[in-house]
Amino acid sequence: MDAYESRARADLSVLGSGVPVVVQLHDRRNAESRRFHDRVARALRGVEPPLEWRVVEVRSEDGRRLARDYGAGRQTLLLYDGRGEVVRVLRGERSEEALGAVFAEHAGTLSPPVGQ
Repeated sequence: MDAYESRARADLSVLGSGVPVVVQLHDRRNAESRRFHDRVARALRGVEPPLEWRVVEVRSEDGRRLARDYGAGRQTLLLYDGRGEVVRVLRGERSEEALGAVFAEHAGTLSPPVGQ
């Protein structure tokens, strides 16, 4: 992933746009976190309707805030509904199959954006 794609993937402005979003806290310096990132990517493939996926570096300003607000660490996923509200927090290791099931369920939570 190049620098532009990395910045775009970290852009949280999509929250509240009517589409469920998976936000992953990530530490690119940590091998375990990189493996988890790859597992999340594979689990998201084929989820219909597609979910937005954002990856926030734990050392960034947003990453530190999310970690503090949700007790999140390197292997944490925050699942937001279409209104931009956190509806589920997943912490720790999960298999690709388990993640896929959670993502498929989450994809069914489409809701209109705030104000509509």
